[in-house]
Amino acid sequence: MGSMPNNGRAEPIGELIRQLRRRRNITQTELGAPRYSKSYVSAVEKNTIRPSPEALQFFAEQLDQPSDYFTSLREHPQDMKQEAALQGLHAISGQSTRDEGFHLLSLLLERADYSFIRAMEALPPLAPELIAALPPSEQANYFFLEGMMAHGRQEHEAALHALERALPLASAQLQPAVLDALGQHYYLTRSYATALHYHHRAFVLLQHAALRESEHALLFPVTLHCGEDYRALGAYMQACDMYERALPHLHAEHEMKSAALLYLGLGYCNYALSYQAAQALNAGEDVKLEEMERGFQRAIGFVVQSREIC
Repeated sequence: MGSMPNNGRAEPIGELIRQLRRRRNITQTELGAPRYSKSYVSAVEKNTIRPSPEALQFFAEQLDQPSDYFTSLREHPQDMKQEAALQGLHAISGQSTRDEGFHLLSLLLERADYSFIRAMEALPPLAPELIAALPPSEQANYFFLEGMMAHGRQEHEAALHALERALPLASAQLQPAVLDALGQHYYLTRSYATALHYHHRAFVLLQHAALRESEHALLFPVTLHCGEDYRALGAYMQACDMYERALPHLHAEHEMKSAALLYLGLGYCNYALSYQAAQALNAGEDVKLEEMERGFQRAIGFVVQSREIC
């Protein structure tokens, strides 16, 4: 049956097999028949076992891929995530392949899993007339992905152009992600007021969505980004409010860097507010000394938490 790789890390090849199987609308039983059981296929897709080369060859043939498709990817693991996202788009001019490729990209967007997007180097170029023939939501998906990858390459003007094309076409589900990406563009270019405009629009949309459904995966990063915008603008009270709102949405799956950024922002803003209170006290204004001291203590505590995470 095979064992886990020697370094103890699961291979992402199971995820690719699962995606290809679902796109072809076949069950795990059908994929494995007649050689492998449903439980074996399930374990492969969950990356709990390492399939043999013979099993990978069998699955590739079952999924209408070259027999060495999965074994070649195993030899080049750095290409695995990119292949998972791009598979099905190489023959983009074909109608059925185009539909399958955009369906796969839509699944990634629904999961708000942008790690796959960042692993992709570029989308296959489409002729303008082909893009125009797509439904508006698929056009928005294409432009959004194009913008995200341009950001990853630090091509900020190209990213802005693509994201601005995506926004008016985006579905209600995609709009918060596009708005957040636009906000990040303006934050990186130090246009903090404009960044806040887009981030706050995304925040409002996500709040409304959270009232109707379960918590949205973007709620933490968007709220954090609003806090960062306010901090950059010197609006420390509003920044603290947004950071505090982000705290309940911080979960284990979020990046350590984001958690450290949150606590550092809280520390910075609490210190800034307490420093302003100290200046007001020195100027003879009525300031509660105990509250000011608690502010400094909170600031120190948050900074320590930030350093412990890093």
